[in-house]
Formats: sequence, structure tokens, C-alpha cells
Amino acid sequence: MKRTKNKENKFVCIPQNESYILQRNILRYANEGIYLSEFLEKVSTDILKFSGTDAIELLTIGPSISYLWRMEKDNIKNPYFLRFSHDEIFENKYKLCSDDKISLFCEFALKRKRCKNKKYLTKLGNIYLPDTTLPIEVEYYENNHWEKKILALEKKYKSILIIKFDIDEINTALIQLKSLKKDFFNPVSIEFYEGFTNTLGMAISDRRAQYFLRERVKEVSCLYSISKILQKPDFEFEQEMNNAINLVIGAFQYPELVNVRFRIDKNVFTNKGFSESDIHISSDIMARDKKRGEIEVFYSSKSFKKDTVFFLDEEKALINAIANHFGYVLERQKMEKDKNELHYQLLHADRLATIGQLVAGVAHEINEPLASILGFAQLIKKAEIPEQVRSDNEKIIKSALHAREIIKKLMFFAKQMPPHKVEVDLNETIKETIYFLESHIIRASIELNLKLSPTIPKVIADPSQLYQVLVNLIVNAIQAMDKNGQLKIETTSDENYVIFSVEDTGKGIEEEILDKIFLPFFTTKKDGTGLGLSVVHGIVVSHNGKIYVESQPKKGTKFIVKLPYGEKNG
Repeated sequence: MKRTKNKENKFVCIPQNESYILQRNILRYANEGIYLSEFLEKVSTDILKFSGTDAIELLTIGPSISYLWRMEKDNIKNPYFLRFSHDEIFENKYKLCSDDKISLFCEFALKRKRCKNKKYLTKLGNIYLPDTTLPIEVEYYENNHWEKKILALEKKYKSILIIKFDIDEINTALIQLKSLKKDFFNPVSIEFYEGFTNTLGMAISDRRAQYFLRERVKEVSCLYSISKILQKPDFEFEQEMNNAINLVIGAFQYPELVNVRFRIDKNVFTNKGFSESDIHISSDIMARDKKRGEIEVFYSSKSFKKDTVFFLDEEKALINAIANHFGYVLERQKMEKDKNELHYQLLHADRLATIGQLVAGVAHEINEPLASILGFAQLIKKAEIPEQVRSDNEKIIKSALHAREIIKKLMFFAKQMPPHKVEVDLNETIKETIYFLESHIIRASIELNLKLSPTIPKVIADPSQLYQVLVNLIVNAIQAMDKNGQLKIETTSDENYVIFSVEDTGKGIEEEILDKIFLPFFTTKKDGTGLGLSVVHGIVVSHNGKIYVESQPKKGTKFIVKLPYGEKNG
């Protein structure tokens, strides 16, 4: 046991066993890696109990650790805790202590300023104020000259010991021990506390290392577990999102305050009891350079115990990594879906080609007996027959002519030949197409509205390809509408183009897929090939034309085609 005399000739002892227990406990708290506020609360309580002082104040400054903490013996349950940002430190906006009258002495200790008042300096350059009830005269060197001040300090705490110590290579700290009694500290106790701060500095640094190691382990474990979930070949968002959300919650500093929301396409997934707040971070889920969703993490409270809730940089990096993983899964699923659809569409396209050849052959076979039927019906017409028979014969002739017209158009559409551009009357082409599709329009109970301008010029185009464009657009319009829909086909022209539009009052096209409708094999129909509009686009472009689409969900769609006329389409 170490002993010495104070100025009143009394021996003052530092109990070695108790000091060992104090330092051991502080290092044990640090190794537990507990929350900063919890660590400071335990350490301050033990120091107050050991020292017999009435208040403790701790300031840490640096790029990693920056805060001001104060605890008073008569109000232990309500300590003061204020964090600093790196910008506030850089701009000298942080507080050196809770009492502005003491800040000058804190600055002396922190910056080791030159001071003529040696009686307030310890051997190591720290500050001891034995009696704050008296005015204190200080003279210190600043801005290349000596300045003198007389300070009237606080009256509550009569003795104040201010010690500077290092936490690590880049972070520094000040500790204040305050007593309600005058001359509370003596050379032995001052020497002890100056040595004790070495242990305190190591503990603060170790606690931070242990705490952040634990957080990194949580984050890496979360990322690994989510990766395992997402790598499942049969991964389904709806079935796995609860597990993913719970993993994200557990990876953050204060999981009891965390709320998580995933947005993926039109689906939203949240934890139970989810609530928003203004304390949050987020990351976009991108797939093929397009935003498909978002991860959002919220804290439900602005404070946790005595600490301030905030997000670590590593936590922001974590949700960015998770968002990237989800983006990869969405891309993988899209590629798998596209591959399957492409395989199906290629098979379907092959069947279409086969059917086209079959249609041409069947049409040719039917055309011969149909010609015989029509020929014999024409001969019957010339004979003397009863009126009823003549009326029935006229129906036979009319039906045969209609059937021949259908076969003629089927053969026209089925035949394969290189594009052959000639002068085409667009109005006549539209009328012929309507004739071919009239039965479809009638069966669908669609009201047809033709508004064909008689003054439009002719265009240089391949007639069969124009038929294909019109049939695709009109059939799509019919299929998009329920009964009693309206189909409007209009032609007009300007100084450069002949323009026609096909407009329906159907279900419309969602905005997010408008830019995809002309892509090959893209379809929203269960039995669609995804080739119709792609072929339409290709034909229009090959004619040096332009095609536009205007659509509103549940209100209808309008396709506008512009074809150059005259020499402009050469």
C-alpha cells in the first residue's frame, strides 16, 4: 500500500486491491463489446464509487470516437450524452465540456498550452483546480503573445481534476473528476488517476474494437445466410422474404428498433409491426440497369437508452450488397424465363411456318372444287328455275364468292416472296383488310369507326407487308377489348408522311412495359408468340417509316404509323 502526506499532515492511501478490481472491471466491460452508452454508464458508476467524487465528465475527440459524456452521483439515471460528427470536430464546433467556464482549462490540458500559473498544472501538464469558489487568475500564451484572465468558476463543484489521455494513435480524450469538497485531490491520488487513464484509454479502444468486430460478424453472417437463400434453384420471393427480413434486422446495431421494407416490382414485404421514421437508409435493387425494387431500413426511435441511434457506414454497405444480390437473382430469373420463353416461341414459330405451308396447300386444294361449285351455280342461274330455287342459288353463289375471296387472301398471306414495293392506296388496303377481318369484328361486338381521308397520296410499299401490319394491329385491338368496344381507324397526311392510326378502347398497356412491346418474343398473352408487334415494327422501319404508341391503362391504346410517300420512300 502506498502512502503519503497531504498539506494537513494527514496520510492519504490508495487501496491497491480496490484499484485492481476497478481496472479489471473496466477492461472486462470493454471485452464484452457492449453498447457505448452501457459501457460508459458502468465505467462512470464504478469510478464515482471508487473515487468518492461527485461527478465525472468524459470527452473523446477524433475521426473514430467523438462524444461528451457526464454523470453526476445525485442523478445517475440521467447522464448527459452528446455525439460529435467529424465535420463538427474539423470546424471546432464541438463542446470541450458541459460548463463553458471550465472550457479554457480543458483547452489548456488538451492542447498543452503554455501557462505561467504552474500551481494549477500537474507534473504531466494536466489541470487541478483545488478551490473553484475563489477567482482564478491565469496567464497563458496564445497568438504569439501572453494573455491574462481572471475567471469566476462554478460554485457547485469545489475541486476539479482534468486529465488528458490517449485512446489510440488518432483519438484523444479528457476526463474530469469533480468533488463538492475543496482540496479533494492530493499528489498521490492525482498521480494514480493520471496512470489510471492509460487503462481507461485502452478500455475505450478495446470496447470499440470488440463492438465493431461483433457487428462485422453479424453483417457477414447476414450476407452469407441471405446468399444461401437466394442461391436456391427454386427460390420464391413470397416464401423466403420473412427469413431475409429477419436476417437483415439481426445484422443492425439495435435490432429491437429496426424495421425493414423490401419493394420488388409491385410486391411489398415488411416485418411484423412495421413502421416508418425519418431515420432510415435505403438501397435500390437494380437488374439489367433498371430499378426493380428497393430495400429500406428504419429505426423506430431517435434514441436508444442514453445513446443516439445512427447507421454505421458498414451497415449502409451491407444493404447495398444485399440489394446487389437480389438484383442478381432477378436477372437470373429473368434470363431463365427468357430462355424458356424463347425455346417455346421458337417451337411455336416453327409450327407457324409449317401451318403457313399447310394453309397454302389446303387453300389450293379447296379452290378447285370451289371453282366447280361456283361454275355450276352460274349455269343453274341461266336455266329456267323456280323463284325459290333461284334465290337459294344466289345464296350459293354469294357464299362461294365470299369463300373464294377468303382463300385468295389466305394464299396471299401464306405465300413467301421477297418484298416488292409498288404504289399502294392505303385507304383501299385498309378496306380490303377490314373485309377480311369483318367476321371477327362482328363476333366480338365491336363498333367500327372508319375515318379515311380521300386526299391522302399513295405510298411506295409492299402490299403484303402492309396487310400484315394492319392485320396485326387490328387483331390486337380486337383482342384488347371486351364486347361493345370501339375500334377507330383513321388516315391523314402531312407534307412528309401518310399517317394511319388504329385506336381501341381496351384495357391499355402498363407504362412500365411500353418500351418493351416491340421487342421480339415479348408478350403479355398466355398464348401469344411475341412476334406480331416486332414484325410490325420491322416492316414500318424497312419502309423508312415511324411507329408510335399512346396508351392509358383501362382506357385504351392507339398505334400511329407514319409512312413517307413519293420519292421519300425510295
